Amino acid sequence: MDYWDEVDLWVHRGWRYFREAVSSDRCWYFSARGTQSLWDVRIPDGSCLVFGNEGAGLPARILEKHPERVLRIPMSGSVRSLNLATAAGIAVYDVLRSIDHNRTKAGVTA
Repeated sequence: MDYWDEVDLWVHRGWRYFREAVSSDRCWYFSARGTQSLWDVRIPDGSCLVFGNEGAGLPARILEKHPERVLRIPMSGSVRSLNLATAAGIAVYDVLRSIDHNRTKAGVTA
């Protein structure tokens, strides 16, 4: 890839190391079991979007500890068919759109 020099990549040895490095008030968790819609929450710049694995999703202990920060991607009907990569792409682009929109409304340009 020709853009690696633009990526600020952090790799953590495990969840505990991630939690030590990143404050929980920066984290937003994504789950089909979330009660809040991604579209109803303003996620600030500098936030971390956290997704579980493809098969099991996020562990219950995380969802139970941070229920006010667990979001779902709105879908019509009861069948959910987004894979992890698609869900992450939707969330990232919606957050970037929202951040850019809020900057534009405030008269800030990048």
